[in-house]
Amino acid sequence: GLAGRKAVAKTVGNLFIPCLFTSVTTAVGLLALLVSSLAPVREFALLGAFGVLAAFGLSFTLVPVLLPLVRLKPESASTKGRFLDSASRWLGRPTMGRSRRTVLLALLLLVASGWALSELKVGISALNYFKEGDPVRNDIEAIDRSMGGSSSVEFLIETGAGGLKDPAVLRRIDAFSRWLETSPGVSRAVSIVDFLKETNRTWHGGDKKHLRVPDGADRIAQFYLLMEGDEDFDALVQGDYSVGRITARVNLSEADDFVDSVDQVQQRMEEESNGTGMTMAMTGFVKLMADMENYLLESQIYSLGLAFLIITLLMMLLLRSLRIGLFSMIPNFLPVLFGMAFMVPAGFSLNTGTVMIGSIALGLIVDDTIHFLVRFNRSVKDGSTVDQAIAEAMDETGRPIVITSLVLAGGFLIMVLGKFAPNVHFGVVSAVVILCALVADLVLLPAALQVASGFVAKAWKKPEGR
Repeated sequence: GLAGRKAVAKTVGNLFIPCLFTSVTTAVGLLALLVSSLAPVREFALLGAFGVLAAFGLSFTLVPVLLPLVRLKPESASTKGRFLDSASRWLGRPTMGRSRRTVLLALLLLVASGWALSELKVGISALNYFKEGDPVRNDIEAIDRSMGGSSSVEFLIETGAGGLKDPAVLRRIDAFSRWLETSPGVSRAVSIVDFLKETNRTWHGGDKKHLRVPDGADRIAQFYLLMEGDEDFDALVQGDYSVGRITARVNLSEADDFVDSVDQVQQRMEEESNGTGMTMAMTGFVKLMADMENYLLESQIYSLGLAFLIITLLMMLLLRSLRIGLFSMIPNFLPVLFGMAFMVPAGFSLNTGTVMIGSIALGLIVDDTIHFLVRFNRSVKDGSTVDQAIAEAMDETGRPIVITSLVLAGGFLIMVLGKFAPNVHFGVVSAVVILCALVADLVLLPAALQVASGFVAKAWKKPEGR
């Protein structure tokens, strides 16, 4: 019934604190990604958090100035007959039987989501960042087929001075290279040993039985003299014949399979180096991909854990209750867990895009819970019963929660129009989490409040004399 500046003043007074906390929790969800080892993720976190806080500042400076210019008649705010308002009134008056069934179903979904998460895979192959049929992907696959691999993994070999003239060391390098060629995705492994074997065969008139490491350090040194100055030779041996290199060509389309076998490769490297004075180290693009797998897992665990901890503390501060702060995270943790589990049947993997979902989504979806519980808290402290407070909170916040959630999910779903898979997956799963959170706030939260009404009423009981 208010208009103009009075309506603005009342709106700002009612919404400043909850909006402050919704903005801070969203920013916290983003800033939790600063623990990531990946620079693009950290940069996204900083820019996203800045944008959220800037939006909050504009909402309470620019918007209050502009709102009085909008002429709204009091009757235009009538909610009679609106579907969303009718649905909100029905959801805000749950029965105890329905509430218990809802909580039980939520627990079953929690268990099922936890089981599905155990099947979630990490996918860091750059090829999978492009959809099937994309020109970039087609070209990479063509190179894999025709050139024996579009990527590589490198092995640095270090020995004592002249160590690469020792036949025993060279045989170990050759054994490792041949074993490496049996690894998933590896088409060929090349080292200085291959050139020595070919030279030895040529030296013996092309006899295939001499396609092996030459006998004796003197013969090897002689062959080295023949090869010195060649560009390929300089790329495979350096220094005083103490540093060498193995290059293994890897099909990028099978890089994920090779990454899964990295532990076995490391073990084989140790076996071949044992007792020889030789050390071997793996490097190159594919090894970086393997390291990124660990970075992604660490980023997901640490960022989500940090966001959950800080947001829970903020909820405790906002609601002024340790127990209710913990209770408030129920409808927020489940949608995040369900969204991550959704990736398994959807065929999505944990990559540079989806690694950000957990902490960001948590920071976003807690917003609606804040608005609902702040209104609920106000009703309880004004003397309403738990059931009455649920109804009052739903009547006031139900429709805005639905609209903001749909707008937010729609914004993320726009990303499905892109071609870069991590962005597409990020958009889809984020939208799924937001829509699940919408259901959790409108269905699970009222049900949980009713089932735990005694606990809630005691935690928020108004102190005597106040």
